[in-house]
Amino acid sequence: MHLRRLLYALLVVAVIGVVAVTTRHLISLRLPKIPTARDQEEANGIIQSLESGYPFRVMSIHDSRPAVYERPHPDYSVILVFGEYTAAERAKILAVAKSVRREKATKPVHLYFYPRELDEIDLLQKEILP
Repeated sequence: MHLRRLLYALLVVAVIGVVAVTTRHLISLRLPKIPTARDQEEANGIIQSLESGYPFRVMSIHDSRPAVYERPHPDYSVILVFGEYTAAERAKILAVAKSVRREKATKPVHLYFYPRELDEIDLLQKEILP
């Protein structure tokens, strides 16, 4: 009888130990952060400031607006500029983006230039504005 209680107690302690280790492991996993509405608002503000600061010549195939898109993240904002811009045009866009980063953005801005809209291949230029 005492042996049975002792074995049961050991089993309970073992199960509690496994649960504690598993829980500690799950808590230590880094889950991806989800962008908030504030992140989306900031990315939209960056796009609006870019559009007002530079006359983009490549227009979206879906709307009558520039082919510039945002992708918010909790730790940074991604700005995608689509179109065949020359190196000089990209430099001007980058200068405007740097001023927008200083004035509007609260976190780094990752600026990507691609030749074709919504086709994220053949990256022309990537800039990270800390």
